[in-house]
Amino acid sequence: MKGSTESVRLALETLTPLHVGSGVELQREMDFVERSGTAFVVDQNRTFEAVAAGDAAADTLLRASRLSDLVQLAGAYHGYSLSPLAGSGAVPSAVRGCMKDAFSIPMCRAAR
Repeated sequence: MKGSTESVRLALETLTPLHVGSGVELQREMDFVERSGTAFVVDQNRTFEAVAAGDAAADTLLRASRLSDLVQLAGAYHGYSLSPLAGSGAVPSAVRGCMKDAFSIPMCRAAR
């Protein structure tokens, strides 16, 4: 057997915002919308369910050409904000997706 291995347990404290990426690139008006100057990733399943449960006519749904139109028809924001982008001045046209836990809470959080 060549060499030897040693296990060491360490703790890591982040001093800057941390991004745990999913490897997916999210597109504006396809995956996220701008809300109060920051990117808001839309939970599309919950948004579609809210629209379907409402009284939006089929022709209104067919005219919804952007994700923000569907969010407006749903009457609520379902999803999460990308707070590290808040206050950056402009919402980009694409962002890298975050990994989420079992409760759909994103793992990309600003350092506290």
